[in-house]
Amino acid sequence: MIDVDQWQKRILQFFVDRSGFGRIYRVTKKDEVLDSFGSHKDTNTYIAWVQLETDGLILHYVSNGDDYYTIDFIDKQNEIAKIIDNDELDSKSKIMQPDESEVDGLEYHFLEKGYRTYPEQSRYYYYTKKDDESYWICLHKTKPNNRASRIILGSLRDQNSRISRIWTATLQASKDAKNDPFLRKRVEDIEPKACGNNRLPSKAAFDVFNYKKWLSKISKGKKTLYKINTIKSKKEISENEDIGEQKQKITDKDSQ
Repeated sequence: MIDVDQWQKRILQFFVDRSGFGRIYRVTKKDEVLDSFGSHKDTNTYIAWVQLETDGLILHYVSNGDDYYTIDFIDKQNEIAKIIDNDELDSKSKIMQPDESEVDGLEYHFLEKGYRTYPEQSRYYYYTKKDDESYWICLHKTKPNNRASRIILGSLRDQNSRISRIWTATLQASKDAKNDPFLRKRVEDIEPKACGNNRLPSKAAFDVFNYKKWLSKISKGKKTLYKINTIKSKKEISENEDIGEQKQKITDKDSQ
């Protein structure tokens, strides 16, 4: 479940992303705002809305018997900027989401921010198929008005899928490093085809591995190194995914 603070960011950003020139924030119906989040809504969505309205950041108007809402940029500019972590409110797309049509049949798991912070920060949304929790898909959103690009990682139960091949290469990189921390580039060198020419598939796969706690990130200066959480990953993969057999084979070879 997404926490209340994050929902406050998303709700406020809805108004910011749809503002006109001169910082004019349009009024809209509550259902229009909430419906934009599709199936991601949960109890915290409504709690966040109530808090924003109670704190006066969202203003309520009645016109011809209908309820409309907007944000109070005149008196609450600093508070709004602080919540969405963006001093330049004219900069759109601080929070960017895939369209509801793009996530049909998918189950949301987590979000990662892109590395670039100017002029806008992209978002990586991670999903599995609703009928196959082992099948991972990343939706990469770079602009609010464009469709997200889709990075198909495939099923962890399929040894020939992109994510399984990247994991096998990750095991090999760890082995080559004698179980010491290693760079993601080493994995990309081992499995360049699965990692992709733009390296986004390897980034997406590593995000999944980190999310599942199969890897640990280690910062070293400006570099990010990775280390396999051997006990956690070996146990979880062996119990749930066929690629655990690959890990077991590599481990067995190491012990010989």
